[in-house]
Amino acid sequence: MQVDQTKLLDSLAYKNTQETGKGIGNYITDRVCGEGKTCITGQANKKDETTIASAETVNMMNTTYFRPETEQEKTVADNLVCEETTAESRYNEMAVLTNTTSEEDLKEMQKDGFPLNDTDSRTIVTVVDKIKVALAKAGVDITAYGDSLSKAQLEELVGSSAVAEQMVAQLSAQDLPTTAENIQDMGAALEKANQLVPLSDDAMKYLMKNNLAPTIENVYCAEYSYSESQTTIETISDADFAQMRNQVEQIIKNAGYEVTEEILDDCHWIINQGMPLTEENLSYLEDLKGLSDYIGLRDEKSIANAVLPAMADAISEGNRPMNAMMMDGYSLKDQAKQSMQVIADVKEEDLAYLIADDKELTIENLQNAAANRKKETPIGQAAKKIVSEQGLALLTAKRQLEEVRLAMTSEANYALLKKGIAIDTKPLVDLVEELKGQEDRYYKELLGQEGIDTEENVAIFKETHQVMEDLKTAPAYVLKPGETDTLHTLHAAGTVLKDTFARAEESYEALMTAPRKDMGDSISKAFRNVDDILEDLNIEATDTNRRAVRILAYNQMELTTENIAAVKAKDEDVQRAFANLTPKVTLEMIKHNINPLDMEISQLNRVAQEIKSELGNEDAERFNKYLWKLEQNQGITEEERSSYIGIYRLIAQVEKADGAAIGSLMQQGADITMRTLLTAVRTNRRGSMDYQVDDQFDGVDSIVKNPRIDEQIEMAYQQNCMHDAMDKITPEAAKYLSESDWEKMTPEQIKEAVEKAAYQEADAIEEQEQAYIRKQMSEFSGVLSTSEEVYAYLERANIPNTVNNILAVQQMLQNRNRMFETLWKAKGATASSMERIEEMKDLVLERFGEAVKSPEEMADAQEALADLAEHIMDTMIIEQDDVSTVNIRELRMMSQQFTLMAKQAKEESYMIPIQTGEGVTGVSLKIVRGTEKKGMVDILFHGNIMGKVAASFEAKENGISGMIATDNEETRQLLADHLNMLVETMNENGGEQIDLRVAKVADLSMERYESATNSRQSDG
Repeated sequence: MQVDQTKLLDSLAYKNTQETGKGIGNYITDRVCGEGKTCITGQANKKDETTIASAETVNMMNTTYFRPETEQEKTVADNLVCEETTAESRYNEMAVLTNTTSEEDLKEMQKDGFPLNDTDSRTIVTVVDKIKVALAKAGVDITAYGDSLSKAQLEELVGSSAVAEQMVAQLSAQDLPTTAENIQDMGAALEKANQLVPLSDDAMKYLMKNNLAPTIENVYCAEYSYSESQTTIETISDADFAQMRNQVEQIIKNAGYEVTEEILDDCHWIINQGMPLTEENLSYLEDLKGLSDYIGLRDEKSIANAVLPAMADAISEGNRPMNAMMMDGYSLKDQAKQSMQVIADVKEEDLAYLIADDKELTIENLQNAAANRKKETPIGQAAKKIVSEQGLALLTAKRQLEEVRLAMTSEANYALLKKGIAIDTKPLVDLVEELKGQEDRYYKELLGQEGIDTEENVAIFKETHQVMEDLKTAPAYVLKPGETDTLHTLHAAGTVLKDTFARAEESYEALMTAPRKDMGDSISKAFRNVDDILEDLNIEATDTNRRAVRILAYNQMELTTENIAAVKAKDEDVQRAFANLTPKVTLEMIKHNINPLDMEISQLNRVAQEIKSELGNEDAERFNKYLWKLEQNQGITEEERSSYIGIYRLIAQVEKADGAAIGSLMQQGADITMRTLLTAVRTNRRGSMDYQVDDQFDGVDSIVKNPRIDEQIEMAYQQNCMHDAMDKITPEAAKYLSESDWEKMTPEQIKEAVEKAAYQEADAIEEQEQAYIRKQMSEFSGVLSTSEEVYAYLERANIPNTVNNILAVQQMLQNRNRMFETLWKAKGATASSMERIEEMKDLVLERFGEAVKSPEEMADAQEALADLAEHIMDTMIIEQDDVSTVNIRELRMMSQQFTLMAKQAKEESYMIPIQTGEGVTGVSLKIVRGTEKKGMVDILFHGNIMGKVAASFEAKENGISGMIATDNEETRQLLADHLNMLVETMNENGGEQIDLRVAKVADLSMERYESATNSRQSDG
């Protein structure tokens, strides 16, 4: 379905009141008091006189909506590049992304540290563009990921399974998702393409005169919707045309055609239609005639074969299938390939021809030069002389051409064209810089969204990415115990070592480990006695220990227990760096003025872990995925499910302790097993340890008092093993562990068991992973059904356009009490945790009661509420017995909503918990401060008994006016009965004229009023 360009421009009739300076109070008054309606009115002047009138029910079902006329349509891609965002552009971004982001894109995004649900749409656009280019260059087979719709669903959408399969193949070939919208829109576009008939002169004239591209939609409209205007155009006679024949023939030749009577007639026709005779118009007319001939000969099968690939091109460009080009050479991809071919085919004579003709070196001019170089013209003669003399100008042109050839790829051309860069008319000297800057542009755009896109930062980001990629394939033997390594030093040493192996044509073991991969015969033979060495040292012959021995042996270092432990720890540190230092984490480091290249590896990992923790939601998302996979397995019992969840939680708790539990066990001289670690974690959580505070005290987070170097190495290694196990834990791995005495295992053994299960159950794990990605894709597409108020709210509050934010705001606008119900009714944790949570709830309520004195205190109270929500979510995930993905989703949504409200507190927009007889109700309070005593206050809440209540108060020079609306008759009467009391309370300081009104609004929409108050504040 074509994205509706006016979708998010709807608003309530109050939008009209903004132009006249009216506020929400005036708007309500006009709606409920106008046209003979009578309201309850409470008025107080200096004499405290009050008048009360009767009220009538007001029906707002006929509220007028404002929908402006659409402008000349723009493509969705056009809207995405607008610098100024709007609610409409936010919606359109999501519309484009849902229909262009594939499952493979999503998988790569997550590897880069950009989870789909928590990444804003602009960042997704940037990251996905880079991923698609990388996949195309690597030749990755992505056709396996095009099965999100079943065969029955495809046939229902299209009507033909064969045609549907063609559509799926075309979308998959271009790394596009097979969403229902894509398939349905392709079917509709194909139906129109099949209805086309040979083009009439009027249809061709319509397309040419209006400069319309030959898309399915434009050609269809030209044939069926165009009617010739009655405007009289003066034609030229044959005699007049003959007089200009020389100029006409030159235009024909420049366009690359032979001069024939048919071509001359076409030129005459163009002029007679009132259009300029140009090379472009002539070429377009000939192409349209060719299209017309093709349509006349076509059958449905040939049409499908021709237009389905073009539809996929259109979708990849951010358009819809109806925007597919009916002719070759007009899509951006075709233009990218053509430019590539022109550069590949350039001859020395073409360069000389342009030099002789004093024209710039551009792709367009080179293409024209190729068509003219063989002609015996004065310019052609001069070009031959330039070639024979080989002057400086020609040598310079040849150098520029070679630079472009080296930098140019079809993908790079396409990327530039998508960004609106006209590569065919750009001088080669500038084009080569554009091509070289393609990768830098990705980094700059990514950093630019955080406002840190300086040249220095871009250089750091780019180098970090390149260093990490290089290190993955560096020889593992670059690791040496006892040396302090940074990414820079490792990269330098690894590059030298890699060159050494390359010159000797020898195989080597890569630094980045791949699970259970064979190393090759030459490496196996070189280290054939590793197991014997480990046996002599009384060390278990695991893959990790074998690798450590190989590294030491290559470096001719002594094979001791200490050295093996040290190299294992160093190796594990590097593996964690590969896992931790994603582009997202790198971005955050640079944002905090940290250069990851110069940090010692273990320190780099600590900082990266802290950043990942600060980014939030990783733990909840990881557990949610684990639970979802468990829920899909109908073959496990409740006992097994409980056991698998228990295994996950223990690993998670030990990992979360960040070495404290491991350190305390080492300090006691105890064995480090999962059972003893669990005891240590629980002991630390209860806080029952005794501490002696003296000059040597390192704080309660200190891991080990004065640890030896070997203890430090062992602690870091075991903790990193926990991180690895947590990253890779799956239900299959939990099953494998549950069948062994896993509680007696060390973190290292747990990690190896998890990796072994990942290797043995690789197919099942991959299938589950793909199914989970499809689930996420389905949720992603669901944001398009979100109401326009949500996108408008996000825009006004300057909240990032992420899936979680969209869903959180949608739920909040629909039912603002739900977040408080989830928060206050949280249950399922241990008794001690629930007692602490209840204490925190009481403190938050008390804090809000005292915070009304200042905006700063209110903001602090709102932040405390967000912290409480996050704490409850974390506690429920770790302790709730009957936890499910539904529970986690609700908890995450609740926590997200309170986080968003905390961020809006700086704009004096609050969500306040109020204890009532019904429980805790959320009251929305918004304050806009004007000059002196001027200002506005809006209050919204929804009680189970009181119903919906929306109130707006405005302070003006002549007093205070206010309007209270409710959809409940009893509430209206209650407010009416106490209106005088409210007036007196507001007028305690005296001297103010107060005008308050109350009305019942039968169809009171809290979402609409939320939009109204936000809009009024943004204008105020």
